[in-house]
Amino acid sequence: PSRKQTCGFKGRFREPWWRAPEEMHFHLDNYTDPAPLTEKIDVYSLGNILWDILTTHSPRGKMSKDLEAGIRPAVARGEMPPWPSDFNKTKLMTDPALKAIEQAMQKCLKAKPEDRPTAGEIAHELDEALDNLPEGFGDKEKWKREMMEQEKKQKEEKHGKKGDKAKA
Repeated sequence: PSRKQTCGFKGRFREPWWRAPEEMHFHLDNYTDPAPLTEKIDVYSLGNILWDILTTHSPRGKMSKDLEAGIRPAVARGEMPPWPSDFNKTKLMTDPALKAIEQAMQKCLKAKPEDRPTAGEIAHELDEALDNLPEGFGDKEKWKREMMEQEKKQKEEKHGKKGDKAKA
């Protein structure tokens, strides 16, 4: 099909956990007619995957029948999931790779399908971000060396404090 055609099936999935808002509209009080389902649903799903990669949590939490009724309308309204309580948002400001993933995720999770980029545009943006990472960023061997040095320093400081207490 051309880019202007829909996929031809109606979105009537009841489970809201990974669904796009346009798939859940029938759960809203003012629902009148199903929205056409397009490739923008897949882009929304990409946003959910990026959320999971970034936070190590599912966007809407653990699947539970008890929570479905409250999550369905929130998804239908296009509400962003809340950040997990254990997610360190300050890392987004200092880590360029995480920032790029977060920006791509935010674009993919737009409530209106027409406001979402294409998957190709997201791929291009992430590719550019990868190309623009600082020299040596993501070097596992360098990271291991730094972590070992940091651990050694912490042990020395710890033993130094114990030695100070023993002398006193």
